[in-house]
Amino acid sequence: MCAGDGSQSAGGSIPVGLSSGGFVDVVSSGVSWGVSSVDGVVSGPAPAFIQGTIVAGWGMVSDSSSSGPAAIGSPTEVVAAMFARDPQAQHLDVRVEHVSAGTVTLHLMAAARHTGDHGLIHGGVLFTFADIAMAYASNSYDITALATGAQISFVDSGHPGELLVATATEHSLRGKVGIYDVTVHARDQDSLVAPRLVATFRGTTLRVGGSVANLEPRPSR
Repeated sequence: MCAGDGSQSAGGSIPVGLSSGGFVDVVSSGVSWGVSSVDGVVSGPAPAFIQGTIVAGWGMVSDSSSSGPAAIGSPTEVVAAMFARDPQAQHLDVRVEHVSAGTVTLHLMAAARHTGDHGLIHGGVLFTFADIAMAYASNSYDITALATGAQISFVDSGHPGELLVATATEHSLRGKVGIYDVTVHARDQDSLVAPRLVATFRGTTLRVGGSVANLEPRPSR
């Protein structure tokens, strides 16, 4: 995880989970975004999003533990900005389902391209998926945080066609140091089958200061 370390800006469409029908035009920072619940994408540069809601303007997140600048982006807006600069999340087809301060839930529809030589979901994919969840959760206060370490335990195998759900929660945040736990569950297409725990992940982060949401996307190399 490396906050704001995307090597390119997002172009085209940003995937979101949309919950309402029709076509909606909203304005965020003076830019009009088109949201279609038919194909589940947002056209144009990345707006703030959560469960199909586009957030206009900027919120305020207070954080008494911060020694840096005051946070100016809501958790939703911060994660939207990070996703726009995160080619790895976009390459994996990660989708953001829920964001709140210190907590993030991500979805990933497992496909054949996510597998290793045994036909199971690659451990590196699971680690990256969990790491992205920790990155978004730890930076959701709009204070840049970088990973200092992480470990993962593979509990069960993931398979193509399953929906992977990564949930990151804040275990501890003392001063500049955070500890985050991430669980990765696999859901079968049959909704009657209980989700299976696939992996558990714990990582530590260090706040280095500075706004996450206001970083400019880095140009393609």
